[in-house]
Amino acid sequence: MDRTYRGNLRADGWFGRLRRVAGVVPWARGPRGFGGDVVACRRVPVAARAWRRVIPVARGKAMWVLCCTAVVLVATLMGCRSSARTGADVVQVRAGPVLGDAVCELAEAFEAHRQGIRVVTNATCPLCMMPLRHTEPAAFDVVVSIGSPDMDRMVHAGLIDPDSVRDIGGTRLALVVRRGSRASVARVEDLAEPGIRSVLLGDPSNVSVGHYAEQALRAAGVWDSVKEKITGCRTGCEVLKTLALGDADAGFVYEFCLTNKTETSAELACLVPLESHDPIRVLMGITKGAAAPAAAAFRDFALGDEGSQVLMRHGLKPERPGGQSGARG
Repeated sequence: MDRTYRGNLRADGWFGRLRRVAGVVPWARGPRGFGGDVVACRRVPVAARAWRRVIPVARGKAMWVLCCTAVVLVATLMGCRSSARTGADVVQVRAGPVLGDAVCELAEAFEAHRQGIRVVTNATCPLCMMPLRHTEPAAFDVVVSIGSPDMDRMVHAGLIDPDSVRDIGGTRLALVVRRGSRASVARVEDLAEPGIRSVLLGDPSNVSVGHYAEQALRAAGVWDSVKEKITGCRTGCEVLKTLALGDADAGFVYEFCLTNKTETSAELACLVPLESHDPIRVLMGITKGAAAPAAAAFRDFALGDEGSQVLMRHGLKPERPGGQSGARG
């Protein structure tokens, strides 16, 4: 073995030896004797140096991932131990997307008021889908819904204890139109006019806002004329977004959705008369098998003065006298 190769072999170290044995980098004698050796041996350190640059980067990334994972695990374990030492209870609260902001602020106010109880909110799934997706009541402790249809379905599905349901506030049904629309809508009866092409409405059999809107349309005597123009939506937020795209002329939402909306794509045409539909109440119920003391404490806080102020800031009016809901068991 020539000196040039030996020198390169010593410089490459164990990694160079491994590369040569594997046959990845050629080091055999070249076609022109010693000159071929020199050419072949000069290529070896270049390849080795390239791999030395790659390996530390890969190792560094792997170590970074491992370190981050370790930090997360340690923090999780410390949090669990801290909760165990302090005896903190966790209340899982589910609500529809339109109630997300109100429920989050209510949870923050409750945690500041009651130390030792943590509230975790989830408002990503419409309540009309919950009886189909959740078969174990222990997955959440408290449910907040608008109107009795959603709460009734969960009571019938065995998710909610009917004796725990309380009325914590209320809102009204609003008819909205796309801002800048040429269609003239000032009352529910105007939706039957030929100029109105599409009306956004939740499925009356599955979505609470659609249930109340159908009652209002029937009371106005235009249900048969309007039902052919209906485009289905699952939530009031979806109604507002669809109006913003210009795909409809009008739609029904809850009044407090206009209070919380950030875009200016929709404007109020009119508030639907109260006598044309059932009262729209915000209901809170506790699931069967939930952590009763902590869940009941959160519900009672929502019924109190501080909780009512939070709800009013989001356009939800105080509860009716008596506080007991009309959920049918």
